[in-house]
Amino acid sequence: MNQVIIYSVLSFSLAFTSVIRKEHLQQTNIIIYGPPGAGKGTQANKISEVIKLCHLSSGQLIRDVIASNQSELSTSLKDLVDAGELIPDEIITKLLSSKIDSIECINGTIFDGYPRNINQSITLDEILNDRNSKLTAAIELEIPDDVLIRRVSGRLFHQASGRTYHVDFNPPKVSMTDDVTGETLSQRDDDKPDVIRQRISVYKEQAGPLAAFYESKGILRRVNGTGDVNSVFNEVWNALELTQFN
Repeated sequence: MNQVIIYSVLSFSLAFTSVIRKEHLQQTNIIIYGPPGAGKGTQANKISEVIKLCHLSSGQLIRDVIASNQSELSTSLKDLVDAGELIPDEIITKLLSSKIDSIECINGTIFDGYPRNINQSITLDEILNDRNSKLTAAIELEIPDDVLIRRVSGRLFHQASGRTYHVDFNPPKVSMTDDVTGETLSQRDDDKPDVIRQRISVYKEQAGPLAAFYESKGILRRVNGTGDVNSVFNEVWNALELTQFN
């Protein structure tokens, strides 16, 4: 009897996923990208709260796998992150694509930290095309290297939710404590100055061509990311309003 119930639930889930795929054409899908410490996660969270989109952070997906500490993959990813290296395309693409068909992403997705290079951009286009969907906008956060390094050295994270803070620019209400849960915040090993310099260098090499790629599609929006959280969000929001949202 239990097997019949499980089969019925799985059949319903597959049918519902099919309906979701048909509705993807009405989605709003946004990319927000920029160098490490540019504020992608913070801005993506604020956008998702306003227009009720699914926030998919490639960094958080990776950290979740590392935190599980239950496979060779988690160990390999930790070694790459600690060294400031980028995660191989096939791994991060698989992690993200598995989330796109979830119920929470039915209205569309904000892709935070992905794509990082042209190959990933092409792959994302293919993933969305397979779901009768497409990108609405690509937001590029621009910020000087010296500002990035200063920002990153003060970043704080709530591991479970991915919420981000900064000791100077966006401090929690209580020092080293998450505003929502009251749990202790942490700093990441890959936010050390030497590691962040390496990450910025790798980012520039890999992500440099993205601007031309999305500009050719007419969806690129450049935003100055050097202000405080709210002023940057206002610029991001104004840039998004230049596009047509259904």
